[in-house]
Amino acid sequence: MRNPSARVLALLILCLAATPAVRATCGGGGGGGVGGMTPTGGMTEQVYFVPWKVLNPGDAPVKGNLILYWLPATREEIKRSELLTSRQLSIFATQCVGMQVVRPDDAAMIDKLGETGKLPAVVLADLEGKSVVKIDADSGTLRLSAVEKLVRAATHRRRSRSWASSCRTRGSAPSIRS
Repeated sequence: MRNPSARVLALLILCLAATPAVRATCGGGGGGGVGGMTPTGGMTEQVYFVPWKVLNPGDAPVKGNLILYWLPATREEIKRSELLTSRQLSIFATQCVGMQVVRPDDAAMIDKLGETGKLPAVVLADLEGKSVVKIDADSGTLRLSAVEKLVRAATHRRRSRSWASSCRTRGSAPSIRS
């Protein structure tokens, strides 16, 4: 029979050799568990929630050099729309674009934006609330790709050093540190 301490040493080496594989994450990165493979073997999908703020009647609109007003036709649409999750819109929200949902029963604001009877719709407005560009629903639904393209084009047109600096000085865009 062999030395019992050799068996213990062999068992200890085997355990130490197996632990890095247990602690490793698929897809690289730290141990955050966000990227890479799931325990079942599939890829994880990152979801980006757009920071929409509901505009109640009488409230002041959100701050931003541009404000994207979403005018859903019903409250049910607010719960199921693809406008709720978008990486691009989430990024625009950090770049001085305010995201505002106008309640379907707020007739005064809908009228102010010039969209009476045309819901659902999206209106991109400037600081003074003047409509820059609008999108009406295509067969009853708003297409996320069209809204992203609209905001991208408007922000590219307005990109300037003064626009970006005015956003930072007013503090209208959320910072990563907050």
